[in-house]
Amino acid sequence: MKKNNKKNITTQEFDEIFDEGKEDILQYCDVENTIKRVNVDFPSWVIESLDEEAKRVGITRQSIIKSWVISIIDEKQKTALEKKKLDLQLKLAP
Repeated sequence: MKKNNKKNITTQEFDEIFDEGKEDILQYCDVENTIKRVNVDFPSWVIESLDEEAKRVGITRQSIIKSWVISIIDEKQKTALEKKKLDLQLKLAP
């Protein structure tokens, strides 16, 4: 995980710096965690299945997609970390 090198200031301080226009405000912004949009084409049957699952769980289609994608990424990262630990243990074994 990357360290946050951004300076922490209050909202009021941020507004003042912005209004003065003398300083780059990006140093106070977390631009790595911005939301980016993607478009994905799915067959109709996938959309129908997503809608059914979203309705069953009580959330939106977008939320179900986000939830599943994040779960898969988390699982892959967990597996990769476990593999690194195992590789390290094997290297350190007598």
